[in-house]
This record gives sequence, structure tokens and C-alpha cells, in this order.
Amino acid sequence: MASINELIKYDREKEAALWLVDLARREYGLTSLDFANQPDWKAMADQLGVRLDYCANPRQEHDAGDDFGRYDERTETIHVFRSGNSSRDNFTFAHEIAHHLQAGSDVWQDAIHLAPGENGPERFAERTADLFASMLLIPEQRISSGRNDITGLAAGLLSDSVSSPTTIIRRICEDLPGDYAIMLIDDCGTVLACGAPKTSSILPPNKRTRQSSLTHLPVTGGNTTRVHLKDGVEYESRTRRRSLEAEVHEVQDGRHDRFFVLVRDLHSPHMREWSRYNYICESCRYEFNPDREYGSCPRCERPRCPECGWCACSAPERETECCPNCHMEYSVAEQADHSLHECW
Repeated sequence: MASINELIKYDREKEAALWLVDLARREYGLTSLDFANQPDWKAMADQLGVRLDYCANPRQEHDAGDDFGRYDERTETIHVFRSGNSSRDNFTFAHEIAHHLQAGSDVWQDAIHLAPGENGPERFAERTADLFASMLLIPEQRISSGRNDITGLAAGLLSDSVSSPTTIIRRICEDLPGDYAIMLIDDCGTVLACGAPKTSSILPPNKRTRQSSLTHLPVTGGNTTRVHLKDGVEYESRTRRRSLEAEVHEVQDGRHDRFFVLVRDLHSPHMREWSRYNYICESCRYEFNPDREYGSCPRCERPRCPECGWCACSAPERETECCPNCHMEYSVAEQADHSLHECW
């Protein structure tokens, strides 16, 4: 492996994260096995020689910028701000371990100023801490063993590991490059987590968008099913990427119905098929193209139905429940079980 100076200077984040993983093993005997099943944070903190502060207060009560946790170099304390999702908190704890390793390594401290770009040192340290955390939580052997069935791999990891959906998706996209996007959805087609490899031509839809083509999927428990997505993937810009094929695998963890979906191009990426889709009035079901001069409501700024005049203001108010930490609205599944929600 190249020296840490070269890794930082040439922005080789993944190799730098592996350097930190090796440092944790050599200096403290810390490996991914420590995060198997139910990790003992206190024992690991003692092993590392740091104090642990697992705060029960919502993260917004802490200093701005300390989203989920922080490492206090002065007192050698790892602070983890309870999110309500133990898998998310595991990632935060592992992330802050990386910052402890970075702060305690003279070699790292001497080289970090070489990180290129604006805010290079801070960005590089954060990015490698993210990668370090995902590597500790999901060892490479698990990823390489599932490269032929990515959705099955993701579903298996979510069922029997301590990793959150976003951690799993990030790890897969980092280690298994390709032209695809992967997402976790509920049975209403709502995107709960998503991602894509850096080189992919398929953009993942935004979290919380509802994918009409991904409802009522014909899945078989325990098996990966391939389906043609006639309506493709929808984006908030009202564009739809069509001619896609999906691989679907149900998460079998005894909780609310959730599915990992991987989408690929049916044809060459050079033959991408995009289309615009129309609004359907929630009142009279009239389908219309808002790009035409139909006008929009000055209050809600949403298109007004040319047939009946309905707009978003006309919709009856409904009870919504939001996460107290990130203020994102819960999906149907998360309303039933708040521990399914993952703040990012």
C-alpha cells in the first residue's frame, strides 16, 4: 500500500480508509468482528482508551453542525447523539472512532494538509471516516460473496447485520461498481433509502419520493425477481427514466414489508429514454400537462387543474408525523414503527 501522504495527496479515500482499518486492528485489536451481532460500545471505548457519551437528547439540542455525533479531541470523548435507530447510531459510533484514530496518528496529522481542494482536509477526513465506518460494519467478504445478486445481498445484510439501509447501499455502491441504482422501498413504493455507484448513468430518485411503478411488485419470498418497469423511475423534476429493468428482493426481517430494488437499463446507456409525465388531479382525476399555460395557485404555487380548479390548497389537511431529529415526514411503514426511520 502507498504511504498515507500519497493517499491523501492524490485523494485516494478508499485506500486511506483501509489504512485506518489496518491501524485500528494493529494498535487496538479492533476489527469488524467487534461490530457483529450486538456491538458492545463500552468495551470498544475502553479498548480504544476513550470516553463514551451516548446522549439521549435529540441532536438539535447540541451544537450546530454536530449532526449525529462528534469526537472531542481535548477530552478524548466520543459523543453519539441518539437518533432512535440503533443501526444509524452504530454507524455514528464507528465514524467517530475513525476521527479518534485520525487525531491520535502523528503520520495522519502530518499529512492531512495535503488533501486537495477547498476544505480539503476536513472533507477528506469526513469521507474516510464514513468509509471506515461502513468497512467495519460490513466486512469485504460479505460484499464480494453477493456480487451476483446485489438485492439479495442487501436484503440479507439488513436482516442479519447491525447496519442501516443507507450504510448497506453506500457500501455496495462503493465496492460493486456498475451502471445501476439501488433503493429500499416500502409496499407503497416510497423510497426509504437510495444510492448509485459514482460511475452510474442512472440517478437514484430522492428519498421520500413515491414510485408508482414500484407498487404491488410480483415478488417471491426469499428470491430475487426481475421485472420490466414500464413507467420507469420518476424524479421530482417530473421526468421519468424509462426502459429500465428491476431486480427486486423482499427484506425478510419480520417487520414491515420492505424491498430492495436495483434498476438497470434495458438497452445501452447511450439509448436512454426520458419522458415527462402529467399531473392527475386528485379531485376529478383529470390528467393535464402543467407546462401549458394553465396557471398555478399563488398560495401553494402548485398547478391548478384546468377542469375543476383544484390545487394543493384544496386538499383536506391530514395528520402528518415527522421525525423529531431530522424533521422528515415518516413514511407509512415508519409511522407504524419509528425505529425503521433513518436520519441522514
